[in-house]
Amino acid sequence: MEKTLVVRNSESKPLDLIVAVEGNARELVTFHTTTFRVEPGQEAKVDLRLYARPGTPPGEYTAFFVVRTMSGEVVQRVPVKITVLVKGERLMDTAISKYPRAAMPGEEILVGLNLVNVGDNSKFDATLTYALESPGGKATRIYSETVSLSDRLYYERKITLPEGLAPGEYRLQVSAEYFDESTNQWRKAPSSALLEILPPKEVAVPNNAWQGVALLAAMALFIVAYEYYRFRKGGRGGLKEFASQAYQSIWRSKPKKAEKL
Repeated sequence: MEKTLVVRNSESKPLDLIVAVEGNARELVTFHTTTFRVEPGQEAKVDLRLYARPGTPPGEYTAFFVVRTMSGEVVQRVPVKITVLVKGERLMDTAISKYPRAAMPGEEILVGLNLVNVGDNSKFDATLTYALESPGGKATRIYSETVSLSDRLYYERKITLPEGLAPGEYRLQVSAEYFDESTNQWRKAPSSALLEILPPKEVAVPNNAWQGVALLAAMALFIVAYEYYRFRKGGRGGLKEFASQAYQSIWRSKPKKAEKL
């Protein structure tokens, strides 16, 4: 089985790294390359192969994918659980292969999934659950659906992110749950990917919009003053007379120039 380890560099300088396997699953994992470079703010994908040699006892094996700098400093330590099956068991693998690296709250995003049945190839149903995990570790369920597959399936789904998310680095999670008749138990195949939530864009109000608001306010004030004038006149008095008196009032309120001696 082919898999990919994704390593992200959040530093401001390039990183030269080395990856290794620790744990009792070391014999099951082979990296295509063990040294690589990641540029600042970028991701590097390291391909690996999972293979159980004939005679490997069935069961669950644990390991850690450990990424270090050339000086030995640990950059990333990923826990891994690998299951070696008895022939005829059903085992599903889920991988998020397509998604935007950044999005805003409330935005609709497209998620592409690679679903693979690496065990028994008979057709079965799996329930896919989409969730978003916050930087603090709280997961919010977004959507759930059921799909059918036998050996492998590429599947796409549009989901809408929750409103009101604070900016930061979140983890998009997709989990496939299915029933294995050979062992009479439910299994889960989880997958996740980093998703940066951006701050919402501020909507700028153009200057001509504020000018329109000011004009409407002036018109409303004029109408109120005119109606008050008619009220004082007992319902009499035309618009022309009101405008004339308003103009004279404004003119009288202007300060007079000082007379020369």
